[in-house]
Amino acid sequence: VRASRRASGDNDAYLKNCLTPYAMGHNLHVGIFNSVYAGQHGSAVEFAQRQITAADEGAEVGVVDVSEPQSAVSPYSSALALVNLRFGQWAEAVEAASHSGPCGQRCQAIPAFRKNTADFAAHHAVKQMVLGFANEAAGRSSDEQSAIVGPPPLDAPARSLGSMRDNPDRRAQMALVAAKYELAARRAYTRGDLAYTLAALRNLSRLLDAQPYMEPEMWYYDPRTCLGYVLLTRGEHGVPDPAAALEAYTAALARRPRTPWALIGAAQAYAALNRSGAAANPYGLQFQAAAKDADVKITSSCPQYALAAPLV
Repeated sequence: VRASRRASGDNDAYLKNCLTPYAMGHNLHVGIFNSVYAGQHGSAVEFAQRQITAADEGAEVGVVDVSEPQSAVSPYSSALALVNLRFGQWAEAVEAASHSGPCGQRCQAIPAFRKNTADFAAHHAVKQMVLGFANEAAGRSSDEQSAIVGPPPLDAPARSLGSMRDNPDRRAQMALVAAKYELAARRAYTRGDLAYTLAALRNLSRLLDAQPYMEPEMWYYDPRTCLGYVLLTRGEHGVPDPAAALEAYTAALARRPRTPWALIGAAQAYAALNRSGAAANPYGLQFQAAAKDADVKITSSCPQYALAAPLV
């Protein structure tokens, strides 16, 4: 996070002097991911807000971000909504998903910021997904958002979307598909269709696994942390299954070690499997170390499912 802050400060200094920062949006996107995975909500919000506001500021001095779509600065960025969704900050998530950032005449003239791009379509769909999650968490209908986002693929493809050189819109394409899987899974969870929820999260995980390595990752979090949560609290057929949950969490940790979101789930699953408490919980100890710099109290691997939304 400290390195991302330094990069962001350097980029702002370039922009202030009417110079072009290198891949400003990418640097901010990395900062968002680093902050989320460290449990630092405040830092993640700062990076995400800057990803929105820098677009208009850059346009005023003729700066065009060369970062790939979904990482680039954009007045329509969905990153702030996703950050607040991940932390279960419902009012902030809804506010971010309901608005765009400033975009004056020069900003609007930039082709990347027009509303007929794949990037805009993806940001819009993701924001609708966030609003759908908030409605589900508040006990309200997300039918309107579901109609906009659309259903997930029936054939559950797990193929690579290619490199940035081969497919510049790969992140936007992934965001569109992921939003479909995510909202469908969350709606199924509300109506008690656990098999569908788990299948959708597994399909999304397989699709993400099929992508080439990149930083930051394709999607805003690892769906296995919510897969584990559903298995731990409800199970496949309505009976909690901590063993299956621990398997999902350890798979998430294999992909990204030391993330507090997976570690808190693994610690809870391990505790459920070892109720005697005779031995120290290894995941609990790791979680304490991983969350030492967090600015929020992490109590669940999946706030998107675990926390109710009092207001939408």
